[in-house]
Amino acid sequence: SQNLYAETMKLEKEPDEFKIYNLFKMAADAGYIKAKINIALCYYEGFFFIFNVEKAKEILLELASNGNADAMYHLGKICYEIYTETYGNCSRQNRAELEYCEEWLEKAIEKDQTDAMAVLGYIYYFNHSWYRDARDMYLMGSEKGNVECQCLLANWYSVDGDKEQCVRWYKEAASRGSKKAREWLEINLN
Repeated sequence: SQNLYAETMKLEKEPDEFKIYNLFKMAADAGYIKAKINIALCYYEGFFFIFNVEKAKEILLELASNGNADAMYHLGKICYEIYTETYGNCSRQNRAELEYCEEWLEKAIEKDQTDAMAVLGYIYYFNHSWYRDARDMYLMGSEKGNVECQCLLANWYSVDGDKEQCVRWYKEAASRGSKKAREWLEINLN
């Protein structure tokens, strides 16, 4: 199943979406977790002529309930994206839906899934106005090497007026390949 998945990833640049989907599906049916997550994301994004948000959430929930940190992250993130589409970016409406997103992201973080740290920090900042908690979440992810957290933390320090820390984290993110960080450094340090 891992070989099918690897073959699929090689084909991603080719236009034969039907073949790519079938290889993903075969790898997923053979039990390869990354392929199952990719199938769920295809349902969510509407890739390969498929659009079914509920099916995406169902697949991710099954994997997340079985302890997969990446599925926990994607489930929390997708639920948050749906929440913001429904209620707006800075909303505090429907606490149960927001708490559901946070619950899955927190479980992913317990398993060291650093992408979840960026999303949960974002929720803390925009939906709760828990600014220090957001910064702490970005810092935790940054220290673990998450580039998105490093950029968010650098931006935090920029707004806070701490240029030294801002530059430090943008340089770290740039060294890990962040185009956004490189552009910020080019504009602000030249």
